[in-house]
Formats: sequence, C-alpha cells, structure tokens
Amino acid sequence: ILIGRTSWLLFSGGQERLEQLYALTGEAAEKLGK
Repeated sequence: ILIGRTSWLLFSGGQERLEQLYALTGEAAEKLGK
C-alpha cells in the first residue's frame, strides 16, 4: 500500500511537471524553429 501511494503521488505530481516541461520545451522549440 505504501509503494502504491508513493507511486501514485509521484505520478500525479509528476504529470503536472511533465506538462509544464512539455509546454516549456514546446515554446523553446518554436523559438528555435523561427
């Protein structure tokens, strides 16, 4: 149960971070592309 909770917290929190990183990399890619 502990492992499940920690992994869920990492997944739920990591998903938001991944979305932020994806948005930042997307903006950087657009700037580099232009």
